[in-house]
Amino acid sequence: MGSLTFNRQREYQGRILKASALAAPMDPSVRKPRREGDKTQWYFTCTLRLPDVKPKVRSVILWQPQHDASPRLLLVTNRVCWEVSRVVRV
Repeated sequence: MGSLTFNRQREYQGRILKASALAAPMDPSVRKPRREGDKTQWYFTCTLRLPDVKPKVRSVILWQPQHDASPRLLLVTNRVCWEVSRVVRV
């Protein structure tokens, strides 16, 4: 479990691209809300492959406001069955 840089390449839907290229064109309607107390974060999660890493990983992209153009944080874990709240909590 950890944070990943936005220039790191990953394989998503058969294409190799950077995290910034994956997150930038993502429509805000695809992002889901995650509430903790009175704060709300918006996230998108998917399972993908990192080049030179054998198993698949779960990637979580977080935005502060829903319509923000650039994501705030990118998390990745090898626990592909974990739900978003567990990934963020760790």
